[in-house]
Amino acid sequence: MDERHSLIKNGIRAFTYMCDYFLILLLSSYFIKNTNEVIKLSKFFYYLMFGCALYSIYVLFSLHNPYSLLISKVYNVNDISGHFINRTRVAISSVITHPHKNGAFIAIAILIRFFFWVNKKNKWHFNLFQIFILVIMIISQLISNSRSVGWGMILGFVIFISLYKFKIKQKVVFFIVAICYLLLLNFATKLNLRYISEHFISKYYIIKSDNKNSDVDNFKLDNKTYENSGSTISMRTMQLKKSYELMKSDVWKGNGYRWLSENLGFDPLRNDFILEGGYYGFESFFYIVLIEFGIIGIIAYTLLFTAILVYNYNFIKYKNQASFFGICNISIFSYFFLIIILNGDPGIFTITTLFLSIYTKGATLSLQKINHLK
Repeated sequence: MDERHSLIKNGIRAFTYMCDYFLILLLSSYFIKNTNEVIKLSKFFYYLMFGCALYSIYVLFSLHNPYSLLISKVYNVNDISGHFINRTRVAISSVITHPHKNGAFIAIAILIRFFFWVNKKNKWHFNLFQIFILVIMIISQLISNSRSVGWGMILGFVIFISLYKFKIKQKVVFFIVAICYLLLLNFATKLNLRYISEHFISKYYIIKSDNKNSDVDNFKLDNKTYENSGSTISMRTMQLKKSYELMKSDVWKGNGYRWLSENLGFDPLRNDFILEGGYYGFESFFYIVLIEFGIIGIIAYTLLFTAILVYNYNFIKYKNQASFFGICNISIFSYFFLIIILNGDPGIFTITTLFLSIYTKGATLSLQKINHLK
């Protein structure tokens, strides 16, 4: 329905969109044959993210990301990690060069580790080395400096402990842990990471970085400049108004796939991250859907997300691994949903659908095993 392109090209773009967002739902679980493979995939992702977490600690020590700098030079694009290091509100990344995306991936890994820790059937036990890994992961998630990711992780944690078969005392303990993490997150976002690095770490271990403070990011609307201060109500109110203005040309079907990135997208050769249309960005996934796909898109995604929740909620009634995997999916989806509502889609749609698909297959295989035994 996109008026910018021919019918054939629209079909190709629609197919590309389906592949980008939804093909992973099929492919990620198609070859899984038993629940042991689900556990192995979860472990693989967890230890992969531990590698990213270790690297982010190095970036914190040096205030320098050689990998991101190499990519920017090879492809002649902006050094994303360096941009966030140079901000007044420093945010640390790894080989996943955007700090908030890096923190989001690691937060999923932390949730997964908790899931399989409380479920004794998986034989993924805790020891001192496992505790060390988890501490590094938590530090890495905190220094990514994303409040929405931290809040999302806490929500996913709370949803899981609410639905899982814990005793009342265990639930109380876990709720206290969630509150403590929320306080820690609030404290971490106020830390001056540059000061910590230069005065307590780089001073003794690594040569200080030459990076200097830069102004906070700004965005423009109606020729006025506003501070890009993150998760604020006023900012999102302005963005809602702007999203409505941009979709008025066709309320029902929007402006078309990739309209924002093609018309208001980032110029990778510019260092100021200013959008071509004079607007910094849209901090809610549904604003983007509203602009590009209109009311039809909002309805479609609402139906999809509702179906995912209802489908996995039906697994809870089974008192076995199927129930466990269903609760894992509801927890991960809750985490994902809060982030995209607060912060758009920081590149986590694919990784989220990946695990939703894997754990749905795990639940299905668990039910098949029970029916076979019967």
